[in-house]
Amino acid sequence: MHKGIILLTKNPDIEGTVDQFMNDNPDVWDWWVIGGRWNQTLSPFKEKFGKIAKDIIKSDKGFISMQDIEDHQTELQTVWENLGATGQNPYTDHYKLPREAGNTYDIVPLSDCIDIVRDWHQTPKDGIKAEEEARKWLDGTKATNNYDMYGFALQEAVDIYKQTFSNNCNVYNIDTWNYSIPKDLEGWTAVMIDIHF
Repeated sequence: MHKGIILLTKNPDIEGTVDQFMNDNPDVWDWWVIGGRWNQTLSPFKEKFGKIAKDIIKSDKGFISMQDIEDHQTELQTVWENLGATGQNPYTDHYKLPREAGNTYDIVPLSDCIDIVRDWHQTPKDGIKAEEEARKWLDGTKATNNYDMYGFALQEAVDIYKQTFSNNCNVYNIDTWNYSIPKDLEGWTAVMIDIHF
């Protein structure tokens, strides 16, 4: 399964710091890349682009396929650039992006994407919600007496409460080793990571 996680750091060697951190935590993932399926998530243009892209593609399949993206790539890229964005548009084949540096908006000053990061950020309220969802595996709402799924879902709540770096977190501060977002954004960077686990 692929999961997006935004890493925060103030270290000026951004890519080296991220690479070291990810390699120090191999039990969380079996593959990772900067950007990947979440390329351009930190871009201020992504939401507007997504609405326009759906009108361009007009897929009746209920999803946008890679063939849809290939068929409309020139038009999608033109729209992206006309919005004032740089780099490859979010619907680019992410396997063709450079592994080390991702795409234009995959490594962004935190001050430029703070609203997006706050939107992704998890708090203890999310832990409570995860705990409530876990209970549904035992009370018959999702299944009856499915202790495996209960334990799996409960682990999400534990990770949020403990602020553990895991495949359950959305935003992780790799300088302080917790879910905190710094109050003073000066010098901080957000890095979009795609993990597979």
